[in-house]
Amino acid sequence: MLPMGTIMTGCMFAGVIYAGLVKPLTAAKPTATVIDKLFASLLLLAGSWNVLWYASQNIGHFWGKMALLSGLLMWLTSALLFQFKFLPQWLVKAKPLVILALAACCFKYGYTIYSF
Repeated sequence: MLPMGTIMTGCMFAGVIYAGLVKPLTAAKPTATVIDKLFASLLLLAGSWNVLWYASQNIGHFWGKMALLSGLLMWLTSALLFQFKFLPQWLVKAKPLVILALAACCFKYGYTIYSF
């Protein structure tokens, strides 16, 4: 069985790669596609586990704070992938920064877990 940190790193990595490829909604693509919703759901579930379970129990420790940060970033990335029409414009414009911050969390998780 895989450790949960590895699973979270994989979810963050998949989210970073896919979110970087998704184009904004246009007249030709008025709604999010099924695969957009699939990746958004994956990030929503992983972010929920990080925030509501791990971070809530370990907020006093470094990894509790990292779980809170990465979970919130996964929630934001999920909302951006669902491409809700009511998202504030500043958040839509901040998408590259959100993805960059999630990539930094992914790197920190991966480096810490796999460095010997």
